Amino acid sequence: MTYMDNVRDLELLTMLARYGSFTDVALEASISQPAVSQAIRRLEKRLGTKLVRRQRFGAGEGTQLTQAGRTVVDHVGQALDLINTLPEALAARTGIRRRTIGLPPIISSLLSSGQGRQEQCEPDKNTTVERGCGGKVGHLI
Repeated sequence: MTYMDNVRDLELLTMLARYGSFTDVALEASISQPAVSQAIRRLEKRLGTKLVRRQRFGAGEGTQLTQAGRTVVDHVGQALDLINTLPEALAARTGIRRRTIGLPPIISSLLSSGQGRQEQCEPDKNTTVERGCGGKVGHLI
């Protein structure tokens, strides 16, 4: 049995299937293009098969999934959906909802530095503070 130790790599493969470009996936995921390429190579090594047909940049049709790549994407799509809805499922069961607040870096640094009135600066255990407004937080705004 093959053990999948990195859900993010699977997520990046599904994004590659959607966008057809390592560069577009990197932009969407807020990581470098080589990091996307390494993630796909890790998956290929772990699964023992090629998942994508790589084309030189500007060579035409972009990146295409192999049959094995399409099979992986089809199978992990439902699993990723379940993983991504886990916070809502827990909130429904426990009644506790997590919040994510995006703040500019200068403001969020005040929260972690202890400046100002401490009792007003610390978020509760159900609040996550994200620095900046890019990547994961930008789409929430």
